[in-house]
Amino acid sequence: MLQGKERLNVTLARGTERITASWDVVHYEKKHPLMGPLPAVDIGIQFHPLLYISEPFAESELVSVSYGPLKAFTRGVDHTIATTRGMMLSIAAIFQHKVPARSSFGGPIMMFQLASAAAESGLSTFLELFAVISINLGLFNLLPIPVLDGGHILVASIEGISRRVVPIKVRNAAQYVGLALMLALMVFALANDIFRVLGV
Repeated sequence: MLQGKERLNVTLARGTERITASWDVVHYEKKHPLMGPLPAVDIGIQFHPLLYISEPFAESELVSVSYGPLKAFTRGVDHTIATTRGMMLSIAAIFQHKVPARSSFGGPIMMFQLASAAAESGLSTFLELFAVISINLGLFNLLPIPVLDGGHILVASIEGISRRVVPIKVRNAAQYVGLALMLALMVFALANDIFRVLGV
């Protein structure tokens, strides 16, 4: 893999004016918690439309790029797949204790802060945030926890493999356990929100 530093010359167009700038491009290996060392490039610029919590971008500082219906659909599918994959890796990292659970969970207060910051940054950022939240909730709903759809899928799979119906008492007990886990998770997320606001 290429490692080291190289010079990147870029010409920027600002109206009729042309500005030439140079950046040092650094090639290096970035360690991923699940996938190990991965090739990475650093040009000293970082941008993501959801990282607007402290200093939202003004609409005049954003550049919109329009695509045709087919190109927009394919890019949307690619972005959704990449986002889903990243969330699945994040969930796996939490269960493997590679990522702190406290910094990974947020409740209604965090969602309100994210939504407010995204709304200040424009409609597209606001809609993208809710698309990410929808994907997140969909993946969470597929976890094999009773009371969630993933728990029902697990029970149906067990019944299909064993060709036996899971007893009602077992189902009820599993539902209570699942409900207790969900309530504990809600309390944990809300406590994280409060601690985050208080700076604890």
